[in-house]
Amino acid sequence: MKLSGMKSIFDTGIRPKVFIAIIATSLTLLLVSTQILIRNSKKFQAAKHFIENNQEIRSQVGDIKGYGYFINSREKSDTVSYLIFTINGSLSSKKISVCFKRDSTDEWKVDKFTAAD
Repeated sequence: MKLSGMKSIFDTGIRPKVFIAIIATSLTLLLVSTQILIRNSKKFQAAKHFIENNQEIRSQVGDIKGYGYFINSREKSDTVSYLIFTINGSLSSKKISVCFKRDSTDEWKVDKFTAAD
């Protein structure tokens, strides 16, 4: 049922495949830009430094080959934040959950972390 005066997107002459391609491209650009923003954040840099210097994690994953995808990132308050992402190592891959606290110098520091398969 069509409301009077309302046009479907396809009544405008845009083909369905073109419309789907535009939506898919837009979503891809959004995801890529979000990944870039997170990878350049101070929180991720703090987490990366922590992981690369933590013998417990290094013994579980081996040499770190790369950082995978980000699952979640959110700030619970002005001083507490969470970041969940994957790391790929020579021995295994792990999902890392990191809780950060902002210190008195306004820097994010790792407060707690967990590593799961």
